[in-house]
Amino acid sequence: MTKRDMALALLVVVAWGVHFPVIKIGTNEIPGALLVTIRFFLTGLVFLPFCRKLNGHQIKQVLIFAAYYYMSHLPLLFIALRYLDSATVALIMQVQVPFAIIIGWLLHKENFGWRTTIGLALAFAGVFFIFGSPDITSYLGLGLTVCSAMFWAFGSIHMRNIKDVDMPSMTAYSSLMAVPVTLLLSVIFENNQIEELQSANWLHLGAVLFYQVFLMSLMMYLWKQLMSRNSIQIVTSFSLLQP
Repeated sequence: MTKRDMALALLVVVAWGVHFPVIKIGTNEIPGALLVTIRFFLTGLVFLPFCRKLNGHQIKQVLIFAAYYYMSHLPLLFIALRYLDSATVALIMQVQVPFAIIIGWLLHKENFGWRTTIGLALAFAGVFFIFGSPDITSYLGLGLTVCSAMFWAFGSIHMRNIKDVDMPSMTAYSSLMAVPVTLLLSVIFENNQIEELQSANWLHLGAVLFYQVFLMSLMMYLWKQLMSRNSIQIVTSFSLLQP
């Protein structure tokens, strides 16, 4: 891994680490699924004018990525932050690294040695210890976070298969594909959305949405580039710095 890629990886994980309390600010104002729906809708509108036309194969690849990352990982993460504090969620999310290493081994035949094996065992053992932590105020939130981490790993690895889709197209189409799913989740599992929107502090929400729509979209593009030219084990290990 080059020094330039190491610097980019550090930049991404710093932005992602800050993103946990940013999301928490948003979910303190409105429900998580509703917040992520608004984020996806605005992201799609912002990047849609810069999109290129995709062929059938490209649309399929983007749809699979959207299913992992936009329809599963992010909604689960946003909802989990409704039940747990941001520091606890950031810590639990680190199980995404062993998930990514195991999936990389299964799907891409990326082998690892005994040190990594011990690290994987310790990582999953740590999750079981967290179950008894006094910081876990909701086991639903814990379960949602672990599932979110698993889908993050699948989504990050699938990005390696998307070679010929530019960042604006991938961001806009993935976001808009996810809007109906997250909106349905909000309708089914959340209540009083209109009232919460009316009573929300839109200064806080505006700052949260600006961070998510622009900065996090850029970070996803950088992460895609890093995953495409480096080992899964090396790149995903940087995400351990997020807490």
